[in-house]
Amino acid sequence: MDLDYLGAHGVRICLQGHQPFAAAVRATHDTLRALREGTPPEKIQTTASDEMMKRFTRNDDYARWMKDWL
Repeated sequence: MDLDYLGAHGVRICLQGHQPFAAAVRATHDTLRALREGTPPEKIQTTASDEMMKRFTRNDDYARWMKDWL
């Protein structure tokens, strides 16, 4: 996992296992369980911020596409 070596050879993505997916599954499970047990949605502390959601869902692009096509 020599990042300098990999970068020098044009590697741009280096998969390191399935931990990100496993973490997402765990977060989804924990959130759904908390909601089922009665935790109000606004009390869930481990959610993405509004800014992060807008960035990752490309909110600005989506709004522009809707304006252009509708």
